[in-house]
Amino acid sequence: HQMGFHSEAVNRLLKVIASENPEYAKEAVTNIVENLPKEYDASVSAALKAIKNKNLIEEKAKDNFNFVLARSAHDKNLYDEAATYGTLVSEKSPHYAEAQYLYSIGLYGAKKIKEAEQMLLKLRAWMKKTGKSDSNIEALISINIARICFIQKRYQAAHEEYMRIPKNHPLWVQGLIEQGWVQLSVDDPEGAIGNMYSLHSPYFKSVFMPESWVVRTIGYINICQYGDAYKTLTRLEQLHSGWLEAVDKYKKIKKDPLDYYNTVKTYIKGRSDQNIDGLPSQVIREIARQRGFLNNQGAINILEDEITQYGYIYGLVKKDQAEVNQKLDRTKARLAKVKVDIEKIKDSPELKKNLSQWNAQKRLDEQLVRSYEFQKEIYEIARLGYLKMKGLAQSRIGHEKTRLRTAAGMQLVEELKDVYARIGQIIEGNEFLRYEIFAGSGENIRYQVSGGATSEAKRIPANVKPQKILNWQFDGEYWEDEIGSYRSSLKNNCPKNFTVR
Repeated sequence: HQMGFHSEAVNRLLKVIASENPEYAKEAVTNIVENLPKEYDASVSAALKAIKNKNLIEEKAKDNFNFVLARSAHDKNLYDEAATYGTLVSEKSPHYAEAQYLYSIGLYGAKKIKEAEQMLLKLRAWMKKTGKSDSNIEALISINIARICFIQKRYQAAHEEYMRIPKNHPLWVQGLIEQGWVQLSVDDPEGAIGNMYSLHSPYFKSVFMPESWVVRTIGYINICQYGDAYKTLTRLEQLHSGWLEAVDKYKKIKKDPLDYYNTVKTYIKGRSDQNIDGLPSQVIREIARQRGFLNNQGAINILEDEITQYGYIYGLVKKDQAEVNQKLDRTKARLAKVKVDIEKIKDSPELKKNLSQWNAQKRLDEQLVRSYEFQKEIYEIARLGYLKMKGLAQSRIGHEKTRLRTAAGMQLVEELKDVYARIGQIIEGNEFLRYEIFAGSGENIRYQVSGGATSEAKRIPANVKPQKILNWQFDGEYWEDEIGSYRSSLKNNCPKNFTVR
């Protein structure tokens, strides 16, 4: 376990734990929960919960013990259980922050919304006070508090939390889209439009985000810029209708979960904008970033590292063998020389004064030769035994990798079904948006024909070329600040106050 042979260690330690041997099981429990890769949580947590003799759980192992159980329960969406074990991890544990986060999410999953928010805020304060920062946990805290605030219609607080998510975090794009819904809810369509437009730049062309086009379309409708709304809606349909057809075709052709896995594997090895097997790169990226697939792939990666580790350790054994052989050869050479020197005394009596020293050297070297020959024999036995263990372990790892690839592929099958449904729902909802565009446009025209005044749209003239940094499609709008903080400069052109909800 300490050498990185996690699958072999877990395989052996689980048998010891199951035996509840009073001499070895206690140490087995302590070792298995220390720095356990999360990929083994399911099998290890099942064994830990089956322990009848609770005295086998040492005090020093309890934090790691409870953390593994909390993490496993969280992965299985057992929220009450995750909360129970998470709260048992003490503050002195290096896993305390993550355990408290799991506890908070467990409360949220159990519909204890207020308690969950309080725990997340408490965890953030603790991390700040102790200086034990974790950028990933901090981002997760922000997006979860933001979602709680949003469902409670505390929009300003939600907006502030979304703004906390770092731009280099994987959740930033999703957070910005959700922030767009918040901005629409507080009658800030200009902010929502600006942020979505920044997401539609080439910088994010590999990201799956059909929802962002919906947010942008509604933003335009809410300021009565119907031409922009219709253009955005058309772009949404052109892009995602093609994706829908591609996904449908792929699903009809590919039936084996391993086909899905190999598609993702090929994509990961290539360019981020490359379509594979007819599947759009954005769709592949979306299904491959989900927790189920990542957990299985993480387990495969650990097994790959373990195979490499076997080769590394074998190299160390061979190196030690070579060093022993060198020492043995040098000692034998020295012993041979001292024997020759002792023989010279017969012909050169004056050398007899060295006899005592040479005999002592002879006895020492003879002892060293026996020692090195014994070490050489032990190393060879160990090498052959290690090779046997390596062969058995690699065979077992090979079968395990095949199982995990299939499991990962099955996760991808389900994720692709979900993506297909999400795209379909958005395209289906476009009919409502199209109706709003045409109906609102007609009302606006009638208002202007009857003499009503509207705000002048503030646009850059078509003959003005955009700066180099604006290398995405330029359509007459200009932006302020940086990506993620843009605002549309289009003015509200509505004859009266109305919004699409």
